Amino acid sequence: MHVRPIKGFEAFSDAYRSGRRVSAGLLLLSVTLRRRAPREVDPGVVLIGVTVSKRMAKKAVVRSRIRRLLREALRSGIRRHASEIEQATIATIVAVVRNAPSHPALITLEDIQPLVDQLLLRVLGECNTLSTDDRPS
Repeated sequence: MHVRPIKGFEAFSDAYRSGRRVSAGLLLLSVTLRRRAPREVDPGVVLIGVTVSKRMAKKAVVRSRIRRLLREALRSGIRRHASEIEQATIATIVAVVRNAPSHPALITLEDIQPLVDQLLLRVLGECNTLSTDDRPS
C-alpha cells in the first residue's frame, strides 16, 4: 500500500467535505472511502493530508513540527493496518489538529502515535460496520 500526499486546496476541501469524521483529543480525522470519493483514486494508494491552522499554533516552527510528526504517525499507522485499510476501501485521510502546544519541544511522536492509532482503529471499525450495512440482503 502506497501513501501519497493530497495536493491542492480543492482536493483537501473535497476530502474534508465528503469524509466521515472521527475525533479524539487534539486530533480530527476525516476519511473518504473509494466508492464515495469525489475524485478517482488509484487502488492500493491512500492519500493523506495534514492541516494545522495558524489559530492553533501561532509559530510556523510549531505548525511544521506538528505536521511532520503527524504525517509520520499516519504513514506508520497506515503501514501497520494496511490490509484492514485496503479491505475498508479507504481512499483519503485528512488530519486536522484542533489544539497544539505552545512550544514545539512539548510534542513528540510518542505523544501522537497512540492517538493516531486509536483514531485509525475507530475509523476501521466504523468502515466495517458501514460496509456490512451497505450489502444487499
